[in-house]
Order: sequence, then C-alpha cells, then structure tokens
Amino acid sequence: KKVGLISGLDLQPGFDPATQTVREAWVIHQQFSQLFDLQDIATDTEELPADLELLVMVHPQNLNEKLLYQVDQFVLRGGRLLVFMDPLAEADLGGDPNDPMARMNAGGSSSLGPLLDAWGVVFDTDKVIGDLAYALQVSIAQGQPPVRHLGIISVDADGMNDSDVASADLQSVNLSSTGWLTPLEDSDTEFEPLVESSENAAPIDAVRLRFLSNPADLLDGFNPSGDRYALAARLAGPAAASMEAPEGYAERHLAAAGADGINVLLFADTDLLTDRMWVQRQPFFGQDIVSAFADNGTLAVNAVDNMLGNRDLISIRTRANSARPF
Repeated sequence: KKVGLISGLDLQPGFDPATQTVREAWVIHQQFSQLFDLQDIATDTEELPADLELLVMVHPQNLNEKLLYQVDQFVLRGGRLLVFMDPLAEADLGGDPNDPMARMNAGGSSSLGPLLDAWGVVFDTDKVIGDLAYALQVSIAQGQPPVRHLGIISVDADGMNDSDVASADLQSVNLSSTGWLTPLEDSDTEFEPLVESSENAAPIDAVRLRFLSNPADLLDGFNPSGDRYALAARLAGPAAASMEAPEGYAERHLAAAGADGINVLLFADTDLLTDRMWVQRQPFFGQDIVSAFADNGTLAVNAVDNMLGNRDLISIRTRANSARPF
C-alpha cells in the first residue's frame, strides 16, 4: 500500500553543500523505503496523490493553504495520517547552510494549526518538556564529567502504552526537545496517549534550549508539575472540517468525517527520527553497519504498519509483542 511522505527535513539522500559530500538518507527513511511503497511528496505541492493509503508528515512547516486543506479533507475522507511535529526541531538547519543568516532560523517549530483545533488537540510550539526521571546524561566538553540534560530524554517501558500495538513491549524511545499534546475537554474525538513523560516533568521555554551552553542550567528553577505529558497520541472518532473550501474545491468539500471518524497519530517530536537518537553507524570493510540502541525506529515502523491495516486492525489493542525485527 502506498505511503506518502511530506517532510520539511532532509530525510532523503542528497548532496550536502556544507561538507561537499553525498549525504546519506536517514535510516528511518531507508526503513520506510524498504518496507513500504514510499512516495516522497514536495512540501509546495497543492494536490495529494489520489491513491494514498497513509500520509506521513515530518516537520510540517509553512505549508501552503491548499495543501493544508488537502490534508484536512484526506483525513475526513478516511485517509490515515501520521504526523511528527516539533516545538524545536534540532535537525532543521534553517535553510541554506552556506547562508550565515540561516542559522538564526535553525531549530524552527512546526504544527498543523487549525487542523489540531478541529481535532480537539492543543500543541504549544513555544515550550518543550523537561523530565528529571527520563533525562539522559550528555558530554559537554572533553575532560569534564557528563551532565543530565532535562530536554533529552529516554522514555522507558513505564512511559509506553502497552495496550496499543504501536508501542507495546518497547523498552526505550529517545526524544529531544519534545513538545506535548493535550486534549480539549469538550472534544468529541478520542485521545489516547502512546508515549508519556514521567510525573517528574514540566514545560520549559523552548528558547532556553536554542542557545543552551550548559545543560545543567536547565535545573535552575525547574519544578516538576506531578503530571504526565502525552508526547505521542492516537486520535479517533468524529471531527469537522477545519477549513473552508478554496476556489475550485467546493464540489468535493466534506464538512465532517463519515461514520467511521478519523484515524490520526501525532508525535510531538521530530528529533526521535534522527539517526543520532537511536542508531550507531560503524564502518565495516567499506560499508556502514547500522545498529540500533533504542526503539525509535521500531515505534515509527510499527505506527506506519498499524495505520496501513484496515479499520478493525487499527482499533486492535493487545499486550503481545508487535515489534518488527530491525
């Protein structure tokens, strides 16, 4: 079944002008290409392919109005959607790496804006989640001891929804400068968290991480709220259109989803897909051998695999091992 990919990040192979070398595709893009019929779709397109079963969006930033409308209608017509958003996408280099001003725009945020409002979800693009319990240790300088970084976290099995086939039996998922998702109280859409923070977590202003020199500074004034924050969630059920039909689309416009409702998976982080967060490359006789040290790839592949099933399969909740071998 065909999977469409719209990405504001350079997941595909290409030429890196900064290093003047060929840039390899991200490992997750390689996995998607091997396991599914993947079609890369340009971010400035105005029409989605007619035969898509699933649309995957990574860092949906500055999308044109017609494309946003197409995504909205695709979901309402029964299309499945998997989205990776971010309040601070560290893999977003801000444009041309040769442009000295591009760095000022690096680490931008992304969101689906009005679509989230229509689905009954709040996503704050100005704050990230810090977590004392899941914080990872990072090195800041040679010869100095590592320090804990509240914004780079490794969620263990306690933070996974073990009754959902996408996240069941996973041991660790690494995220960096992740946001969180909150359901609106009056929403008719079902909201089910897949990945959650610990109770020793709290929001942090994203701007503090943008120019952070010492991760230990994040501990100043940090007070855990005692709440658990949804870092990824599944949406299902009734939803209305978030946008009016542009000129030329009125005849095909849907005002609301059908009886089966919508099927959407939302992740509040894009950095979990980057190689540095879950795989290690080692040269071996002229080739790179990739080994996984976290379950990020398994979670992403499970999510795509599950969303490509029929509606009965999507709704299955199980405690059995659903992880595909990497």
